[in-house]
Amino acid sequence: MKLIFTSLFLMITLSSFSQLKVVDMPEEENIGKVKNMFGTFFESYKQGEFFTIMYKDMNYDQIVEYKSFQMNEESFNELYELIVKKWENPPSDSIMIELKESFIWLDFKRALGITNLIIRHAPSKNANVYGRSAALTEKKVKKLFGK
Repeated sequence: MKLIFTSLFLMITLSSFSQLKVVDMPEEENIGKVKNMFGTFFESYKQGEFFTIMYKDMNYDQIVEYKSFQMNEESFNELYELIVKKWENPPSDSIMIELKESFIWLDFKRALGITNLIIRHAPSKNANVYGRSAALTEKKVKKLFGK
C-alpha cells in the first residue's frame, strides 16, 4: 500500500512541475532567397516584427555553417538604402554597422567594372570569430531584400 501511495504521489508531483511550454511562433514570411547551383547561400525572412538575414559562412571549405542576424523593419530598410546608396561609389574601407546584439561590416569590392558586396558578421559584440558571406551582385542584393 505504501508503494502505491508513493508511486501515485511521485506521478502527480512530476507531472505538475513540468517545465515545457508550447509557444506559438509567428509565421515565417519569405522576403528573398539567393541561390546558386550548389544551394542557398542567402535568405531573408520576416518572423513577427523581426527581419532575419541568414547566410552561408564562406570561411570554411569543408564545413557547411549558416549564420544569421536580426533587425527590425526600419533597420532592414535602412540597411538596404545604405547598400544601394554606396553601390555606385563604393568606399574603400569597410562600413561597420552596430546591431542590437552583433556587428556587421559591409565590404564593397570592385573588380573588372563590377561591384560586389561581402558581408562580414560578428555573432556577438565580443566575438573573436567572424562569419563571411559570399559576394553579392547588385541584382542579388535586390533579390535578397525583395525589391
